[in-house]
Amino acid sequence: MKLLKIIILLSIGVSLAFAQEQSQRILITKTSYKTNLAKINHTLQQLGVKMYVQTLTSGYYVYSASYTNPQNAQNVLKRVQGNFPYAKVVTIDDKSKVDTNTEAIPQEEQIVVPQVFADDTKPETTKMLKNFYVDVALGYASTSGSTNNISASQLSSKGVSYLLEGGYKYKNGLSLSLAYLNASTTDISIRNIYGAVNYRYDLDNDFCVGGGLLLGYSSLELNSYASSSASKNLVYGFDLAAEYKLMDELYLFSKYQGFFLNHTININNTAKISFNYTHNILFGVGYKF
Repeated sequence: MKLLKIIILLSIGVSLAFAQEQSQRILITKTSYKTNLAKINHTLQQLGVKMYVQTLTSGYYVYSASYTNPQNAQNVLKRVQGNFPYAKVVTIDDKSKVDTNTEAIPQEEQIVVPQVFADDTKPETTKMLKNFYVDVALGYASTSGSTNNISASQLSSKGVSYLLEGGYKYKNGLSLSLAYLNASTTDISIRNIYGAVNYRYDLDNDFCVGGGLLLGYSSLELNSYASSSASKNLVYGFDLAAEYKLMDELYLFSKYQGFFLNHTININNTAKISFNYTHNILFGVGYKF
C-alpha cells in the first residue's frame, strides 16, 4: 500500500511538471500608452478573460492567464480575436522560453495584474472600447452624362466634393454607416444621402484597407440653366478605402467612391440632359468614440 502511494505521488508530480512545461498563454496585444490598459481590460472582462500585463521599455504587453490544456488556449484565442485580431498563443516551458515564432514572456510570478485592473468593484476605472466613428473628408468630383441639343463642353463636370459620415464598427471588420456627400461643379450640384456596409481588413496594427456597398437617395440640379426642377432618384454604388491610424482614436483615410445615377433634367422644354455616373476621390480624417 505504501509503495502504491509513492507511485501515485510520483505520477502526479510528473504530470504537473509536464503540464507546467506545456502551459500556454494568449499574447493579446501591445500598447504604448498606459491609459489604454483600462479599456483593454474592460473588453477582456466582457469576454471572460483575465488580464496580465508585462511592462517593457517598448510598451505594455497584455497576456491572458496560463492554460495547461492547449485546447483551452485555442478556445480563448478564438474568443478574443474578434477584438484583438493579432492575438496569438505563446508556449511557456519551465525556463520561461517560447518557440521561435513568438515573443518571450516572463515567469509566472513576474506577470502580475495591477490592483486597479484586478478589482471588479471599481467599474468606473474602465471604459468601453471605441466602436462608433465619424469621418469628414474633402476631395475631387467628376460627373459623366449625355446631352441633347446642348454641347457637353458647355457643362462643367469636374469640381469638389465633401463628405460627412458616421457609423459603427463591429468586431469582425464589418461596419454600418450613414453619410452625406455633396459633389458640386460650376454647373451641377449633386447631394447624396446613403447608407453603407463596409468591410475593413487590417494589414498591421496601424494600416487597413477595405471596401463596401452604398445605397441611398440622390438629388441633382443644374446651376447654369433654367430647368424644370431638380432630379431626385435612388442611387447605388461602391467605395474603396485605406486607413492609417495616428493614435487609438484618430486616423487618416483616403477613399474612392463610384455612384451610378439615373438623373434626367429637361431644360426649357427643348433639351434634356442625363447623368449616369459620378466618382469621387476623397481625403479625410476620422475619429472613434
